[in-house]
Amino acid sequence: MSDEFEYNKLFICTNLRGGDILPSCGKVGSKELADALEQGLKDMNLPYEFQRLHCMGKCHLGPTMRLSPGGPFIMGAKLDDVAHILNLLKDGDFDQLAKEFPLKESA
Repeated sequence: MSDEFEYNKLFICTNLRGGDILPSCGKVGSKELADALEQGLKDMNLPYEFQRLHCMGKCHLGPTMRLSPGGPFIMGAKLDDVAHILNLLKDGDFDQLAKEFPLKESA
């Protein structure tokens, strides 16, 4: 693992919209995903600041994560993906992460 990372922050949307009217990241498991990622980052001592956000404007495609500064979105990850995501982060393989969890604009 390199001492210098292109990105040093990982954001995740945990927005839960009430009323079942509109989709939200929280409705598709982002809170549990956030809990597991946060613990995994600590356990692996990975150099990322982890922050839960209210919304990144892509709840209809979520769960939504993004590497920062200016990094790719990481879309649609599930709890079962956490170990793999953490390993890609550890290896600094951001291109592969973006390829496996791409931002696909809705039709």
